[in-house]
Amino acid sequence: RINAQAATLTEDITTLVELTLHNIKDGKVIINGREVYSFDKFYDEYFNMANISNRSVHIDISKKLNTLQAIDNVVNSIKFYSPSEFTVQKCFDNKEGNGVYKVTSAMSLYLNKKLTQLSLLGNTISGVIFSSRIIPMLRSLRELFSIDLSGNELSDDDIKNFCEFLKSNKVIKIVTLSNNKISTNGGFFLADALVKNKTIETLNISHNNINESGI
Repeated sequence: RINAQAATLTEDITTLVELTLHNIKDGKVIINGREVYSFDKFYDEYFNMANISNRSVHIDISKKLNTLQAIDNVVNSIKFYSPSEFTVQKCFDNKEGNGVYKVTSAMSLYLNKKLTQLSLLGNTISGVIFSSRIIPMLRSLRELFSIDLSGNELSDDDIKNFCEFLKSNKVIKIVTLSNNKISTNGGFFLADALVKNKTIETLNISHNNINESGI
């Protein structure tokens, strides 16, 4: 599912249009239960006519990206919509593949100056995937102020890598790390990062294995 909002400017009025795109596998566009265009035709005929330079777009994807067509449609949506908010929930299976590579590469390329809120909830993107794909992608997002990494089975080693990123980051204000596999050692890494990071205002580490000495 992709939810998007875009401002369409006419000569006299500004109209806010809410769009709901379903069936990402086949690239169909459904508005109010009626199929309107194919994905490509929808972009060509709608977004090329709309002045959407100041739009706020939220893309929400919550199905497995297990076909090349689905992956390409997500990459195209990133490229065409340039969302300021992006949710990718339970789409990956913690293995190197076209999905993780193409989506993170597209985000780094097209959203580095646009994306402000990112949720990667429940993707189990730990280990090598986290260090080789997710961390470099996060480093490229210059306007990101909120990141949700809940439910990704992140270990203390993953958190150590994440904290090295946080130490030099000067934009992120909200970090959510709930429901991972962070122990007290991971809590120490986070504490050290917070000493050096001066911008984080909210940190959620609920439902982990951190005892009082690591808080």
